Amino acid sequence: LGFFEKAFYVFEASKGPDSIECANTSQQMAVLFMSAGRIKEAMLSAKRSLRIFEEKDEERYVDNIIENMISVCQLYDIMNEGKKVLEYTDKIWDLVNKYDVPNDLYFKSRIMTIILNALINSLTGDKKNFLYRIFHAIIDVLGKEDMLDKVNGGGEDISYQK
Repeated sequence: LGFFEKAFYVFEASKGPDSIECANTSQQMAVLFMSAGRIKEAMLSAKRSLRIFEEKDEERYVDNIIENMISVCQLYDIMNEGKKVLEYTDKIWDLVNKYDVPNDLYFKSRIMTIILNALINSLTGDKKNFLYRIFHAIIDVLGKEDMLDKVNGGGEDISYQK
């Protein structure tokens, strides 16, 4: 992390605070700060990088913009700010659909994962427990068609399976 901080200051002094080099370094610092649990610093770095890339050329740097937005979403999720998570996932979805993004399915799957995490984090303990029981029931019956009534309900009574 110290290396990236030093590199950032060198790029800031030599290339300017809004250079692509500063944006790339800030993006890497955001990931490292997040890994270290330094949420506030991670958010500042991700948003700095995001701002620079957006100002430079949205279409050219769309992958970098999306990666930064994903980091921002993950940070807001850690901070239990579900509305902000949804705001940024909506922006990501719009970018993926606006431009010809080669990794569109990858980004869409990440968006869905982030939304599901935010949803689960917003649930109360008893509702989380219920949801996990449903997930476990689905896992138990995958590939076992004769036991599908376990997910659909009704036990042995197939009239509930509609």
